[in-house]
Amino acid sequence: MKIRTLLILSYLTIIFGLGGGFYFFIRIINKELTTHNIKAASTGIHEIASNNYNLSKKVLTEIGQAVVAIKANAVAYRLADILEEIPQPYNYPELMSNVKLSAIATASVYSYGGESGYIDVYDTNGFSVWHPNKQIQGKNYKFWEKKYPEMWVLTKESFTKSFVTGYYTFVAKAGAKKRRKFMATVHITNTPFVVCASVYINDYFLPVQKLIRDSEIEIRDKAYSEMLNAAQNNEDKVKKIGAVVFLILSIIGVIAGLWFARTISSPIRDLSKAVQKIANGDFSIKVKQKGPPEIVQLAASFNTLGDELTDYMDNLKKEVAVRETYQREIDIAREIQQSLLPRTFPPFPEHNEFSLYAGVQPAKEVAGDFFDFFFVDEDTLTLIVGDVSGKSVPAAMFMVLSRTLLRTICSHEKDLAKAIGYANNILCEDNDTCMFVTLFVANFNIKTGVINYCNAGHNEACNLIANADVEQFGITGSPALGAIPNVVFDTGTYKLETGNKLVLYTDGVTEAHSPEKELFGEERFFEILKREADKSPEELYDIIIKELNDFQAGENFDDVTLLILERK
Repeated sequence: MKIRTLLILSYLTIIFGLGGGFYFFIRIINKELTTHNIKAASTGIHEIASNNYNLSKKVLTEIGQAVVAIKANAVAYRLADILEEIPQPYNYPELMSNVKLSAIATASVYSYGGESGYIDVYDTNGFSVWHPNKQIQGKNYKFWEKKYPEMWVLTKESFTKSFVTGYYTFVAKAGAKKRRKFMATVHITNTPFVVCASVYINDYFLPVQKLIRDSEIEIRDKAYSEMLNAAQNNEDKVKKIGAVVFLILSIIGVIAGLWFARTISSPIRDLSKAVQKIANGDFSIKVKQKGPPEIVQLAASFNTLGDELTDYMDNLKKEVAVRETYQREIDIAREIQQSLLPRTFPPFPEHNEFSLYAGVQPAKEVAGDFFDFFFVDEDTLTLIVGDVSGKSVPAAMFMVLSRTLLRTICSHEKDLAKAIGYANNILCEDNDTCMFVTLFVANFNIKTGVINYCNAGHNEACNLIANADVEQFGITGSPALGAIPNVVFDTGTYKLETGNKLVLYTDGVTEAHSPEKELFGEERFFEILKREADKSPEELYDIIIKELNDFQAGENFDDVTLLILERK
């Protein structure tokens, strides 16, 4: 659909929307006014009825309270007359079983709506002597002190005062709602007993409440009906006015829409054609700057687009060429680095005293880890595994320097402490980048199985015993190379028995982590070694690398280096 058609349809939609909106707006205003008037009338009627209700409630409440107090006094007088003939001290069980006294002391309290309360009697210690509920009779009211604290305060006050009244909240039975009760207490003359009359005082004016409420509803309904009739008449008038206004707005909108659509669509069509030419590679195209200010600005921006695209394409070609050059250099660096590491396995086929396999898996294009092995005499095989701080190209350069330096020095100096000390001092010179390398170097006697080793800040070595157990060794406490000059490095001795495997590795193995940040860890690594103890060094290497890659889901965090030697 053409933009001109869309603009016309948009304008018509807006006009119809405005007309409909105006109509509904008037109707809403009318309803709001009607609702407001009805609410105001209802509020006035409700206030009058509420005032009458509150006045009635006040009068009936005061009368109800007085009636309850009178009822309590009357029972107290009757009980006093009877109790005068009974000698003290009182025998409570006899009193509680006295039918006549019990009938008077547990009489019901009646109001306009029928029975609304009861009488009970307790002594000045809170002991219930007579109560309509036989489950309460014989208990002390202090038992309900926590459950009904308001009731207990009034009860406790009645022990010392001859006349007490007040309200408290009470639940008649389990599952029932809380209700407010009123109580009046009177002492029985010359006895330790207190008469308590308790009622739901609201029951006294329920009939009057209903009468007032019915009257209010009747008046409100009548006023509401009259207001609705008036609102209906107003709404009919609104419909007629809205129809006229809607027709006028529609005519004006159609005329304005046709003019505006032409003004907007013409320069946009020109821009569309120009964009198509740019898409075909013609960056020299220009468009006329006409129409509304925004279209003029868009056209001006478009006219500069071709020049900017030309410059961008030239710069992009240069950048791609630089990146390709850099990538070629990285590839060459990787090839050079790989060529420095032993790549032929088995490396010494003429020796059947041992089998050996090792490898490096870089985390980046090039690695900072390295390994090496070479004979320094007929019986001594030097093994080296190192881990340079950092990653990528800087680490790789430091790795090349470290590997070359160590191979040169260790080939001529069998004393590992001296050899590593020489290498350390050389690496510390002019080390402005503060890079360092952790190192495990071992001189392995292929005939006796004795290993002389030096550990410079590296992981311990592992002895994978033929019975599928792992024994670690090789911590000397010496620092990494390149960090501190003139260090005296410690060495150690260990013997590798026939059938056992020496495993040297970098922390890229144990510190590998999953996408959920879970560490691979030594325990998992050792479990693989134990499980696959019968495998050859090459097979064991492949199994470990596969499980590491699966664990990291292809997101390798650090270089991984493994060197595995099995004594035959």
